[in-house]
Formats: sequence, C-alpha cells, structure tokens
Amino acid sequence: GGRRDAVDLHLLQASGPFWVRRFAEGKESSVCPLLHETLRLVGAKRMVIGHTQVEEGRIRPRCDGQLLMADTIISKNGYPMCWGEESKSRREC
Repeated sequence: GGRRDAVDLHLLQASGPFWVRRFAEGKESSVCPLLHETLRLVGAKRMVIGHTQVEEGRIRPRCDGQLLMADTIISKNGYPMCWGEESKSRREC
C-alpha cells in the first residue's frame, strides 16, 4: 500500500526509468559516459533495452556492446503506427 504503490506508479510512468530512451538516442560521446556510470551504480556489465525502434529489425549494440537495443518484431506487427517517420514522438510507442 501507500508508499510502495507511489514508487511502483513512478517507475511505470512514461517518464520513469523503464521507458526512458536516453541511452538509445544521441551521440555516443554523450550517451556512453552516462551509461557507464549507470551500469557502475547498479553493478551491471551491460543493459538491454526494448521498445525502441531499430530500423534494421535486429539487435543494435552501442557503447562497445554495453548497451543492446533490442526491439521485437511483434511490435512492428502489433503496432504498425510505431514504425513511421515520427513514431518516436508518439506517446503510445
């Protein structure tokens, strides 16, 4: 109850860490230092993210393989509106 529900709600909101696309966008010179610090803080070697369109339709590594952008084909088939030119700006994508 109470506090736990508030924390869970924050985590699941569009602005929460499960939905942020900070590591998938931008120049690696800016993104990779932030990724490295995040991985260090959580004690991880790499991060896998989904729900971020990858034009090639297969896993795309960034930051020397420490970030794996892994969208699934089902999102392309199940959510075709999320594969257009402006789809990254659509809230439901």
